[in-house]
Parts: sequence; C-alpha cells; structure tokens
Amino acid sequence: MEKSISRIYNKFGKTPFTTAIAYELNDIDKNVYKLLEIVKIIECEQNIKYNLNHNIENIFILMVYIYHSNKILFNLPSMLDNVTLHDNKPTSHILYSESVSQLVSIGLMSETFIIFNELFKSLSFSDNNSKSQFFKIFLDDSDYKNPTIFVHNTKHELNKFYNNFVNSILKKTIKLSLLCYYENIELEYNKYYKKIIFINNINESILYK
Repeated sequence: MEKSISRIYNKFGKTPFTTAIAYELNDIDKNVYKLLEIVKIIECEQNIKYNLNHNIENIFILMVYIYHSNKILFNLPSMLDNVTLHDNKPTSHILYSESVSQLVSIGLMSETFIIFNELFKSLSFSDNNSKSQFFKIFLDDSDYKNPTIFVHNTKHELNKFYNNFVNSILKKTIKLSLLCYYENIELEYNKYYKKIIFINNINESILYK
C-alpha cells in the first residue's frame, strides 16, 4: 500500500486530510489482498509468457481507491452495521468523524479518474476496439446496479449491493489487467476468474512484508 499512500502525500503534502486518507488506505482486508494478488499474478505470468516488462500496478491503485471510497460509506452508521473496528483499529468515521470520512471517500473517488486518465494514456492500444473496451469495463455497473436500495433501504439489500460491488471490482481488475496484454480477453479472463476470485484462507500479514 506504500505506493498508493505515497502518491497522495507526494501530490498534496502531509495534511490532516491526507493523513485521514492514508489511514483508510492502510486498512488492508481480504479484498485488498485479492486486488493486489490479481494484478501481481497476471503481470508476472503474462510478462514471462510474452517476454515483456509491463508494469500494471496503477490498475491496483485505481481499484483500491475505488474500493476504499465505497467501503468508507458502507461502514457508516446509516449504512450496514455501523462498523467501528477493523483489525482492532477504529474505522475512519470513528477516528476522524463521519463528515471527514465522507470527504475522504469523495477525495479517493476523484483521484481514481486522474489515475484512470494517466493509465489510459500510458497504455499502447493497437486499435480503437481495445480503447473502447477499457472505458466500457471501467464504467460498467451492471453487476451491482440496483436503484431499489435507495427506496427500500434495508440492511439485507445494502449488503447484497455491497457484495455485488466488491465482486464487480475484482472482475474489473482481472479484465483491465488482461487488456494490457490481449485484445480478446475472454478465454484468459475465465481462467483467472476461477483461479483468483475464490481465494480462501488469506494470510493478510504478507501484505506488510
């Protein structure tokens, strides 16, 4: 997580607000681990396969910002279960207040579009189809689009929405990572989806090494 946090500090300096962002990004759970594992595995295997030296870590940073931006909101008292602790540490809204945590969410989401633009410019696509795929994958909300949660705001509906969102983020990470290597990603996508999405018994401590 050091690079994603360094990016914030290098760009905006160390302030109370950026410290709150860094605190949230340091909340590393099993989903962050999966995002990291997806990018690392695909980058390593495809670079070896094609004798390349692509660095696609910005895809991880992009997705982890989106993930945390949403996770903050779903931790709030009005949302899921008023989560107050992660790994025995206070969640962002407990430590920094609900207002600040919501600003952190907005800040992270705003930064994702900047990262996306930088990432898109850095990739060399051979045709317009690959370019349009990149945008289409990133903006796709079909997996978790459910307007009824704002009408029938039940914990069950919110939890279902959140789980679908997390699964969508994981699938997008696979697709965007593969698109850096393939124009047609479907065959490789199915292989990596089966391989990575169902990772169990995650040892989160390896992220701190």
